[in-house]
Amino acid sequence: MKRTIIFLLAFVICFSFVACGGKAQGDTVFGKEVIVEDVMNGPKTQVIGKSAYISITPEEFQSMTDEQLTEICNAVKEMDYNWFTVDCGDGTGIVFPGCKPVGAIYCQLSDGRGAGETIKLVWPTENGYTWEDLDE
Repeated sequence: MKRTIIFLLAFVICFSFVACGGKAQGDTVFGKEVIVEDVMNGPKTQVIGKSAYISITPEEFQSMTDEQLTEICNAVKEMDYNWFTVDCGDGTGIVFPGCKPVGAIYCQLSDGRGAGETIKLVWPTENGYTWEDLDE
């Protein structure tokens, strides 16, 4: 539980202040086109950053291996967005705050494909990345 709280706190900090490397609209991740969107301020009067996402099917998500997850995480490390989302097409997704996959969350998606209620965590391992349930 303590690890989850620390991760979520780090997520909020990264999400608020960090951006990263450099893929552009039209590039692909996991064989899917990267779509770039503006991030707007609260009153939606000013662009304050960029987010990006790919869309996959629920079936592609369910069959995703740790190797494929690692492929996605490694691609996200090279991006230059406030956050990156893998939209699973069923209201859930994997959100990478600040495009720094020191960890990511699989969650219910909020407006703008941001993070909502956390379901699982994505953590680095010696060989790549893997899933971790919240109760571990």
